[in-house]
Amino acid sequence: MKKNIHIYLLAFVIILFSCRPEALKVKTSFDILDISFNRGTSGITSVFVDSTKIIRVYIKDYDKQNSYYQDTLKDGDIIKLNRLSNKALTDKIDTLVGGPSCFSFPFYLIITNKDTTLKTLVYQDIDYSFKPLDSLTNTIILLTKTIKRYPLDTNFVFNSFKKVLGPPPPIYGMEKFVPPVIKED
Repeated sequence: MKKNIHIYLLAFVIILFSCRPEALKVKTSFDILDISFNRGTSGITSVFVDSTKIIRVYIKDYDKQNSYYQDTLKDGDIIKLNRLSNKALTDKIDTLVGGPSCFSFPFYLIITNKDTTLKTLVYQDIDYSFKPLDSLTNTIILLTKTIKRYPLDTNFVFNSFKKVLGPPPPIYGMEKFVPPVIKED
């Protein structure tokens, strides 16, 4: 009798755990999300997220040593990025928004999925921010501050980086005065 109870109990436990639904696994709705922000004279931040949910970050600081790091995003972060990247892909966004000025800080965004690719260069300045991408860019900036920082291979290529790379900041004390050339007729 005791043997039968153990067999029934074992069968019940096996059925109970085998019928339990697995945790939902969130997949990215994009293949690549690559964005770089020019922070003016302080440097450039580049962020790359792909379908493996790994976020790679490169921070080029003009005053400090450059930082490369990566982490795996949580499902909640992926859900938010999916929603915002899908909105960016469905909106009709030009490939160039705004124009360069003394106070503009450009960012370049590449989002790719199996059907569509969005590549856009946006110049934001003190008085102007590009509203259709504000939530996406702010979410990515927040993610770079909250993830754990595991070392990243420095050979990783951020395709958006070169699009926002401006001239290097001036090195003070190295300026030379060059007198104008006056031609006599």
